[in-house]
Amino acid sequence: AAMDLQAVEVSQIPMDETNTAALERGVAELGIQVGALSVALAPGPTATGDNVAEHYDKIVADCRRLGTRFVRIGMMPFTAMVSKAACEAWAAEVEPAASRFAADGITLCYHNHHVDLAQFDGERIFDIVRRVAPAAARSLRLTASALCPSRAGSTVERKCRPSTSMSVDTASCMPARGAR
Repeated sequence: AAMDLQAVEVSQIPMDETNTAALERGVAELGIQVGALSVALAPGPTATGDNVAEHYDKIVADCRRLGTRFVRIGMMPFTAMVSKAACEAWAAEVEPAASRFAADGITLCYHNHHVDLAQFDGERIFDIVRRVAPAAARSLRLTASALCPSRAGSTVERKCRPSTSMSVDTASCMPARGAR
């Protein structure tokens, strides 16, 4: 709080008991919010921590323990970036995960990277995910790689704000149309 840090986003650290307890202590002693925990849908090379397929209950328990209502996919698997069909297949896997988290009061976020602006047949990866996973698109929120603090609200709101045009609004780092 003395450094004007209001929230942290947990990324690329194991969510073992030691790290979870340290985060919990930071919440209690420093008043810092945990803005989001990082997850992957399944085990794989980009899954550096917990994944939904194997650790769902633990992820939900960690969220409740740390007082966060956001989990974020740190990056889509490289295999999902090779073709439109591969991207559509991955997006179809996001849909049930977003719904499952929503039923537990947790919002699934996706941390974008420049590659998500790539296009297949004129359609951006973000827009493919929205088209293929409409229920997820309603609850799926994006976290921007580059934040613009002067253009948005609190850290958590900047990191996990809704977007009606993922590729344009997120890429420009402007608040999304209809953002709360």
